[in-house]
Amino acid sequence: MNDTITQQITDINLQIVQAEKTIKWYKGLAVFSITVGFILIIVFLILFYLEKGKEYHYLIDVGTISGGIVASLFSLAGLILVYVAFLGQKQQLLYQQIEMIYNKEELILTRNEMANQQREMQKQNETLELQKFENLFFQLLSNYQNNKMSFYTIMDLNLFQNLMTTFKKKLLENNYSFWTDDQISITAYQKSLDEVSMFETTFYYQVDSILKFIYSSNNTIDKNLYVNILKTALSKTEKVCLKLICTYDSTVLPSDKININQSGILNDVHLPVVVKEQD
Repeated sequence: MNDTITQQITDINLQIVQAEKTIKWYKGLAVFSITVGFILIIVFLILFYLEKGKEYHYLIDVGTISGGIVASLFSLAGLILVYVAFLGQKQQLLYQQIEMIYNKEELILTRNEMANQQREMQKQNETLELQKFENLFFQLLSNYQNNKMSFYTIMDLNLFQNLMTTFKKKLLENNYSFWTDDQISITAYQKSLDEVSMFETTFYYQVDSILKFIYSSNNTIDKNLYVNILKTALSKTEKVCLKLICTYDSTVLPSDKININQSGILNDVHLPVVVKEQD
């Protein structure tokens, strides 16, 4: 509860205390008026019985005066009690104001608590989403590594290295000086695939599927972090073979290159270039 609200409640409590004092004072005045009125009635009755039959006109004057005074005192007492009732209502309203302030503060605290709970639940959901994402991501990465060890790097055989070495060699075997560099490179790539017959381009799509999974995740996931993890998991020769497939393989559609290009994992990879013999 802030200082402003505390001051408001203090001011209202002071008004309640002041109203209580005023009510007590007016109640005392009303009791006094009623008491005086009854005393006058008793005095009038005593005089009436004592002077009965002697001074009739005197009694009439005393009764008239006493009745007027008593009626005025009772009327005054009635007005005072009405005012006391008004002060009581005012005091009740002041209590209600304090209760409303407390209710308002309680409502604010409840809303803040609910907001905190909602934020906590959101954090928990984000944590669960992150755990779920990481479990699937590292499972996909593990599957890729297992596939690589089973089909591409068997014991001393490294098909990635073989394809890259063969591609470099085929570039040097060209005798078509009138061909463009792209035509020579594409031909060299196709001849390399034919020579390294065990090499499969399917690993490209496996890498693409991992990237697709990363980019399809929600915005709370740091996509660049996991792209860099994938990039670190790829050897230099793997990246070169990925770029060869991405650049020269006619079976790879533009839609299959979107995730690779977006990730930038091949930006720092440079392919061997065509060196034409000088005439």
